[in-house]
Amino acid sequence: MDNNDYWRKKIGVSKDHVADGKKEFGLSAAHKKEIVIRDMGREAMDDTDLQTGIILLAMMDITDDDLMTVGKLSEAELEALSTEARSELVEQTLELKLGEERFNALTPAQQCNKCTHLFGGCCCHKDLNVVRYGYRNPTYLLYSQYLLPNNPGDSAAVQNAVESSSAGAIKLLQLIGSLLRHKDSEHGYQDRCTIFLRERKLELFDLEEPGKFPDVSNNRYGCYTYAAAEVVCFHGIIQELVTKIIDRKAKAGQKNHVEANILKGLNCAATMTELVVLALYGASVSWPYMAAVHGTKDKPINLVSLTPLHRKLPDFCAHIAEDPKILLDPKTPLDKLTINAQPFRDDFLVESIQQLRSKLPNLELVISKMFSGAEEGWLQFTPEFRPGSTFDSLTPEQLAILHIPSTNDCSEGMLGTFRVHMCYHPNSTTHLFTNQTRTEQNNTEAFVKKHCDKAVEKYMMREWQWLAKQQEKAERGRTQLLKAALRKKSATD
Repeated sequence: MDNNDYWRKKIGVSKDHVADGKKEFGLSAAHKKEIVIRDMGREAMDDTDLQTGIILLAMMDITDDDLMTVGKLSEAELEALSTEARSELVEQTLELKLGEERFNALTPAQQCNKCTHLFGGCCCHKDLNVVRYGYRNPTYLLYSQYLLPNNPGDSAAVQNAVESSSAGAIKLLQLIGSLLRHKDSEHGYQDRCTIFLRERKLELFDLEEPGKFPDVSNNRYGCYTYAAAEVVCFHGIIQELVTKIIDRKAKAGQKNHVEANILKGLNCAATMTELVVLALYGASVSWPYMAAVHGTKDKPINLVSLTPLHRKLPDFCAHIAEDPKILLDPKTPLDKLTINAQPFRDDFLVESIQQLRSKLPNLELVISKMFSGAEEGWLQFTPEFRPGSTFDSLTPEQLAILHIPSTNDCSEGMLGTFRVHMCYHPNSTTHLFTNQTRTEQNNTEAFVKKHCDKAVEKYMMREWQWLAKQQEKAERGRTQLLKAALRKKSATD
C-alpha cells in the first residue's frame, strides 16, 4: 500500500468549528490536491500518446526556483543535493508541471470531483455555537439587567473587574452552576442541591426527577438551554436553597458575591426573560435537534443523511422570529412549533412560562431576536448543507461509500470518560486508562480466548515478568543516582 493511498481514498472529515480544525482541514485538502496533481502528472509521463518532445520541453522549463519551491529548499540546500537526489526532485517537479496542465484542462466540476475533501462539523457543536450566536441578539436588547460583577468593592482594580463583568441569563446560569454543581467536586454544594431539589420537586409538584442541576460548569451539550428551563420552572426552589445555604453559614446571613448575584439575577425580570427565551429555543429546536442527530454505537448516523434537516433549520427559526407568539399559542400546528413536529418535551415548562409571562418585559420581541440570531447562526455553521454546496457535488459512488459521523461523541465522550475514571481511580494514569479502554473496545479478551493457547499465554507472562523486572531495575538505578546527587550536593554545601 502506497503512503498516499490514505489521502486518495479520503473524501471527508468530521471536525469541530474551531480555528485549528479548519486550519488542519485546509492543509489536508491542499495536500490531497497535490497528490491528485502528482498522480495526473505521473499518468501523463506514462502516456504513450504524449509526445516525448512535450515532456522534454517541460523538463527544460524547470528552473532552480521551481526546484526550491517543490522541495521547500534554500539555494544552499539545493546546491548541496547529490545528483541522484536532484534528479528525483526534477522528476517530482515535472510530475507537478504536467499534472497541473492536465488538472487545469478539466472543468470546475471535474476538478472538484477529483479533489473531493469534505468538511463535516459536529452537529452538537453546531447547536452549541448557534445557541451562543442567537443569545447575543437579546443580550443587547434588555438594558435593565442587573450587572453581575465578579467581585464587589471600590478600588480601581475592582472597578475594572466590574466594568469587564457581564450580565444576563448565561452569566446567571454560570454562577448557579458554580454554586450548585461545580466541576470540581471539592467545591460547591452538589450533594445538598441534589437532595434538596429532589425533595422539594416531589413535595411541591409531585415530580420524581433527579435533583442535579445541569452541568453548566463543564459546558455540556445543551447545558444552557436545559439549565434555563430548570431555573424557569424551579426558580423559587433554587432561591430557597441559596437562602438556606446563606443562613446555615457560620456567619448566618452573610452572602458572598456569587450568592448575592444569584439572588439578584433570579429577581431580575430582564434576566428571567432571557432564561425563558433560552428554554423555549431548547424545547423548540435544540433538544429535538440533538435527539435527531444522535445515533447509537451500533447504528451511527451519517452526517450526509441529515441534509434535509439542516436546510430546514434556518427557515424554521426565521418563521418563529417573524411570529414569536406561536411558541406559546396552544393552537399552533406541531410542524410550526418544534423542528421534529412533536409536542414540547416538557409540559411543565410551558405552564411555568405562562405563569411568569405577565412579569416578563418584551418577551415576544426577545424571542424574535433570539430566533433571528439562531437563523443567522445556522446559516453560518451549516455551509456544507446548502444547495449546490459540497454535499450536493458528491457522485452516487461517493455517496455510497462516504460516512461522516454526525457528532464527535467518540472523542468528546472519551474525555468525559477519562474524567469520571480519574474520580473513581485517583491513582490511575493516562497510560493505564488508555490500555484498559483499548482492551475493552477491541474486545481483546475474546481475541485471546480464540487465538491464544496455553503456550502463548505462558510466553506472554514470562515476557511481562522480564519487562517488569527491567522496569524495577531501572527505577532502582534512577533512585540511587538521585540519592548520590543529593549526597554530593549536601557535601558541597
